[in-house]
Amino acid sequence: MQEYSVQKFVYSEFLLPIVNPEYYAIWFALKIEYTFPTGFLSFYPCKNIAISVEKAKLTQHQNGVKIKTTMDISKVTDYLYVGSRVGKEHADELKVLNFDLIISMIGQIPPDEIYTLPPFKTLWIKTYDTFFTPISIKKLLVGVEAALPIIQNKGKVLVFCLQGKRRSIAMAAAILISMGHTSEQAINLLTTARKVADPRRWYIRIQIKAFEKCWQKR
Repeated sequence: MQEYSVQKFVYSEFLLPIVNPEYYAIWFALKIEYTFPTGFLSFYPCKNIAISVEKAKLTQHQNGVKIKTTMDISKVTDYLYVGSRVGKEHADELKVLNFDLIISMIGQIPPDEIYTLPPFKTLWIKTYDTFFTPISIKKLLVGVEAALPIIQNKGKVLVFCLQGKRRSIAMAAAILISMGHTSEQAINLLTTARKVADPRRWYIRIQIKAFEKCWQKR
């Protein structure tokens, strides 16, 4: 059983005139009680994007216990979940949800220290969400090779990035491909499970297709 309620958030992206991708963008979220009519605002010299996002309060039943969470995570399959960044404030909830592997795809922000300690098992794969720093096939393989044994042993994997839109979605697509789905099936599963997922962004889709070709040769 899953129950969802919706909150609205504003995300602002400040593009900095620095080449280093670690400083490419700073994102933050502010809770608001209204939405903008257009859903998109642009200002100069900064690029501010007002996005109405469905922020799910997910209710799950785990071992007969009803769990309410404010984490922004979406269930794709019984073994795979994707979401936006989880912080130390979510640690207690994640302990109850009992993920066997957590994969962070955020290159510029390391996972909170608590996720490096038992009972958590966390893999940090440094990636950046820009078209000039595409996620390499090698990095997708690192995530897949860590996730497959866990999934094959009936475990659960959570993949997250800053917004849960592209980097985590690319890794989730690679995991689904490794489990026997085609790239198109993986993309459809992800966009159905998570409305903000953006696997069809050209520089993400290219890497998903490239991973599929690589995997088929194994």
